[in-house]
Amino acid sequence: MPVTDPDWRILSKLNDTRGDASKQTGSYRALTSAALVSLCADPQLNFVVAKENVGFASIRHEHNGNWKRWNLYDCRRVQASIPAA
Repeated sequence: MPVTDPDWRILSKLNDTRGDASKQTGSYRALTSAALVSLCADPQLNFVVAKENVGFASIRHEHNGNWKRWNLYDCRRVQASIPAA
């Protein structure tokens, strides 16, 4: 199950529900550090973009626009920061 809808409607949904939690749909799940680790375990996934800051080093988008304050996570860095079992 995706963290959020993986289609072009994401921005429309986010803009429609901004500031009104009662309008959010059940298809959205907030990203957690455990979920990020799980997502980044997929060898075909290189990056994750999320609004949540979950404690891993990310590149934060600070320019004005729809993606302001969103985070870009590099899955190589996420995997490298996990202690060996």
